[in-house]
Formats: sequence, structure tokens, C-alpha cells
Amino acid sequence: MVHGNHVYVTTKIVEGAEKSLWTLCFDRESGEELWRHNFGRGVKQTTRQKSNLAANTPTVTDDALYVAFGYFDITRYSHDGEMIWVNRYISKFGDPKEAWGYGLSPLVLNDLIFFRNRSR
Repeated sequence: MVHGNHVYVTTKIVEGAEKSLWTLCFDRESGEELWRHNFGRGVKQTTRQKSNLAANTPTVTDDALYVAFGYFDITRYSHDGEMIWVNRYISKFGDPKEAWGYGLSPLVLNDLIFFRNRSR
């Protein structure tokens, strides 16, 4: 996701047996990494081999970046990389048990965030 001079990327990093979910921010012109945030592992969720819990597309507004990791872990960052809040919805609603992975791009309208789960 690109906003102004920032490029935002989500990824899964594997170091040995440890897997973690990251948000990265790069300078659009130089490619220099500006900041990174380790979201942690999230809730234990299954994924297909060709997918991971960082496959979702971030959404950006003039004052924030919204990232959805896995199934319903949503966080809001400032453009400087400060995590403002996080909501972990599986603990509230249960595991949706997606069969083919998950792809989500939150939609922000005023101070509401919309996302849709398409379960079988």
C-alpha cells in the first residue's frame, strides 16, 4: 500500500522455528526502511501452504494505517509506526475455520472499519 512517500508492506518472517507477523514501512523514493513493527504470532490459525497470516492488504488514511493479520486481528498504526490500538476478534467470535486462507483489506469510513468474512 502506498501513501505519500511511504510504502507499507505486511509479511511473515520465519527465523528457525519462530514465525512472526510484521508491518514494514519504506521510503518510496530511496527504498530505505523507515520503521518496522513485530505484531507477534497472532492467534494460532491454520493456513494453506501458499498463504500466510500476513497476506492481507493494509488500508491507509491521512492519519493512520490499518492492518489486518490472519483472521480478524486488526491494528491501527500512526504513519510513524506507533501502534495505536489492536483488536483480536477470534477470542470474541471464534475461529472461522477458513478452508483456503484469508484475504482482507479493511475499508475505513469516518471512524468505522468494515471487513467481511466469506466462510463456507
